[in-house]
Amino acid sequence: MQVRDFDSSKDYTDVSTWWKKQDWPVLPLSILTTSGFIVENNTDKLAATWVFKTNCPVYIMEWTVGNPDVKWEDRQEAIKMLTSSAAEWAKNDGASYIMTMTKSERFMDKLQEYGFTKMDTDMTHLIRSL
Repeated sequence: MQVRDFDSSKDYTDVSTWWKKQDWPVLPLSILTTSGFIVENNTDKLAATWVFKTNCPVYIMEWTVGNPDVKWEDRQEAIKMLTSSAAEWAKNDGASYIMTMTKSERFMDKLQEYGFTKMDTDMTHLIRSL
């Protein structure tokens, strides 16, 4: 498995399919930062995430998604790699912290294994087009 930069011209359609298959809204390409990452092996794209810079030392890792058509174990390993790579990228870019949001208990448990600290619960994040 390898982590590489997200390439919208060859990855966006695949990732959009993953969101649809999991009953998530498909995000417009225009709201995804250029600091996106994807994990692939020799035959499959496995997972993707994006890191958003802020004007403080906290960066946000968001829209993490796995390919629902690959083995769960491969997807989990890919997300572990993504999380590590995103954190390293953010640190090298000047961040002191990286945060993310999820309602998935399984993902939350994994993130805590990867060094994240749970800060709150029962949150719903909303977005508004302008």
